[in-house]
Formats: sequence, C-alpha cells, structure tokens
Amino acid sequence: MSDTAASRGSGGSSATGSTGSRGPDGALAPGATPEPGATSDLPSVRRWHSLRVRIAAGVAVVAISVSLMIGLVVDRAAATDGRERLRAQALDRLDAAVAFYDGRGVLRFGAALNDQSLPPAVGNVGADSQVSWYDGTSMYAAQRLDERHVLSVTLPGDELASQRTALRWAWAQAAAIGAAISAVLGWLVGTWLSRRLRAGAAAAAAIASGDTQRRAAQPGGDEVALLTVALDRMASALQRRLQIERHFTADVAHELRSPVTGLVSAAELLPRDDVSDLVRRQVARLRRLVEDLLEISRIDAPDSTIDWQDCDLRAVVTACLQHEHDRVEVEVLADAVVRAEPRRIERVVTNLVRNALTYGAPPVRVVVDGPTVTVADAGPGYPEELLQEGPRRFATYTRGKGSGLGLTIAVKHTEAMGGSLALSNRPEGGARAVLVLRAATTAPPLAADDEHEEQ
Repeated sequence: MSDTAASRGSGGSSATGSTGSRGPDGALAPGATPEPGATSDLPSVRRWHSLRVRIAAGVAVVAISVSLMIGLVVDRAAATDGRERLRAQALDRLDAAVAFYDGRGVLRFGAALNDQSLPPAVGNVGADSQVSWYDGTSMYAAQRLDERHVLSVTLPGDELASQRTALRWAWAQAAAIGAAISAVLGWLVGTWLSRRLRAGAAAAAAIASGDTQRRAAQPGGDEVALLTVALDRMASALQRRLQIERHFTADVAHELRSPVTGLVSAAELLPRDDVSDLVRRQVARLRRLVEDLLEISRIDAPDSTIDWQDCDLRAVVTACLQHEHDRVEVEVLADAVVRAEPRRIERVVTNLVRNALTYGAPPVRVVVDGPTVTVADAGPGYPEELLQEGPRRFATYTRGKGSGLGLTIAVKHTEAMGGSLALSNRPEGGARAVLVLRAATTAPPLAADDEHEEQ
C-alpha cells in the first residue's frame, strides 16, 4: 500500500457509488459487472405522456374529426334529399287532389279546402300557382283554385325525422368504431416506435454504466435508426477519448517510475539541512503522484480484478491506521465481516484519513459501525464545488494543493467492491466521508475473478 495523500479538492459528491457499478468518470468500475437494471436510472415515463398514448390519442382525434366532417356533410345532403322527396310527394298528391276536386267536387287524398292552419307563406299563394313549405315537422303544398278557395295537402315529416335519426345513429356507431380501430392502430404504431426508442434508451443507459460492448443502433432507415446510430458514434468517440486518456496516464506513470525512484534514492543521500529537507519533501510528493497515477492505471485496466475475501472490517481498519494512532481517534461501535478486498479497503481508508489530516483539522475520528466506516474532521469541510461536481482526477480546490487523485482512487475502489462512498459537510462544521461496504451475507458469490490476483 502506497503512502498517498488525497487532496480535499480531488472531487467528491454527497452520495457517490451507491451501486458499485460506475466509476467517477461514468465508466464501469473494474471488477464490477454492468447493472442488470441499469435502465432503472432513467426517468420514468408518465402513462399519459407516453409516445404510444399520444400517437393513439392523436390518430383517434383525427379519425373522429374526419368522421364528424363527413357526418355533417352526409347529414346535410340526406336532409336536403329527404325534404325534396317529401316535397315532390306532397306536390304529386296535391295535383291528384286538385284533379279529383275539379272533376267531382270531392276532397280526396287528405286534401283540405281553405285550411286556416296553413303557414302564411302557403296560404298567400297566388292565382293558378302552387307553393310548398316545410317547417321542420310537416310539408305543406297548396294551390289557389279561385279567389276564395285554396286547396292544400299536408304531409307529416315524422318519417323524414326518423330517417335522419337512424342515419345519425348509424354515423355515430361508425365513427366510434372507426375511432376505436384508429386508436388501436395508432397504439400499435406508437408501441413499435416506443419499443425501439426504449431499446435505444436502455442501450444508452448500459453504455453510460460502462458496458462498452452494448450498442443502441436500431434497424431501419427512419429517424429512430438515425438517432441511435448517431448515439453509437458519440459513445464510440467518447470511449476512444477515455482510452487515450487512460493509456496516456499509464504511460506517463510507468515512464516516471524509474527516474522518480532514482530521485528518491539520491535525495536520501543529501546532507540534513533545510534545503535538503525541502528537496526530499518535494521528491516525496512527486513519488506519491506517480504512485497515484500507477494506481489509477491499474484500476482502469480492462483485466483488473478483485480478490474477494471475507474481511474483518475492524481488523483491517485498525491495521492500516496503526501508524496514525497518535493523530487519529479510532472507535469501533460494532464489528462486521464484509465481502471485499483488504488492500482496496486499506487504500480507501488511508486516503480518506490522510485527506482529513492534510486539509482538515483535529480531531480526526474514524468510527467503525458494522459495515460502515465514517471519517470525520473539524476542518473547513469540502468545497461546495467539489460536492456538486463529484470526484475528478487532477481537480484541485484547495489553493492548488494536492494532485486531485486521492478521493478519485477511493471512490473507484469503493465502487469496484460494490460499496458506496458519500462525502458531505457536517452541520457543526468539518468534513465527513461515509464508506459503506457489503456485508458478507449479502455479497454475491465468488466469481471467476477470485482465482486471480489483481495485475
């Protein structure tokens, strides 16, 4: 275990690594597997905001609107046609009644002479002319025989009204059936589109969780396929950039390791004075930086594995802090056996404690309570920017001090072991880091990784 200090500006968040599947840069932590329920991180779609519901509702509204317009046109045409047929029937009956009255002087076919109930438009018919009038309930037809006599025929419009009612009812049924069929078709189309979009979203969530082999592309030549292909290209470009950064970090660390080792040895040979002590301190800082870079490169390595063991958390924490007993208060409230890797636990706790000692203020307290380890100090606390942005390598918030790798390494190790590391500020002042590991009874069974040592 290297002696690595972690800057108070090395990044953090109020709740990081809650599932243990993602690293601080969004990639899958080595030794961890992609979350089967990675899509649960996606915001849920409200039922009435779903694409399929909107498409089905839109198609149904369009179908009803079209049916309404067609129904209005058909109803108007049917009303006009029925009225004209009733008018022709009334005039034919009027002609027959006039002929019969002229020939025999007898009223037949329901004809009436000088009917006082006739509408004014019909009663004021001119000489030797016929007139007809429909008032919405009855059809009137009249002909003036002479100056004193008007012969008229009245036909009820009940049949016409019943026909219009039957037509409207049939139209309403057809409109309802059409709207239902349209809604079902719209629902099926919306489901097809929604399913493809959800598949793309699930793939994007899996890629964000670190499953770099997952692809979001959907078949077809439509906009959904275009969107998912563009998403895959973006993910591939980001992955290439991450790989370049990781290779660069590993190459720099390995190239600097031998020269720095030589510098450390040479610094130890210098005489003991103020200048030599300054040189030794700076060389030590450079050595820790190189060790941090090497640690980051090991964590980011694709073949990195975890040596799973059942660990006595109290024993591991006490052992890694035995050289800091005069500066750190260790309290054990409850012991627990956790499923993790001892070396990674030591590195996480050591980084958190050194961060508190370097950038916090005494007293620095470490409390072991079951599978939880809390490191707290009485210093100024974590900067707000650190808590909001989360851990970032080479980020510095404390007046340029530190390399910004300590907490990043702590978070990566914690997430690789399936635990969580929450960074926050205490209400009474000071910083607080809460490490939660998986108890041995709830940890997953040993995987193939258990047969290998971490490279």
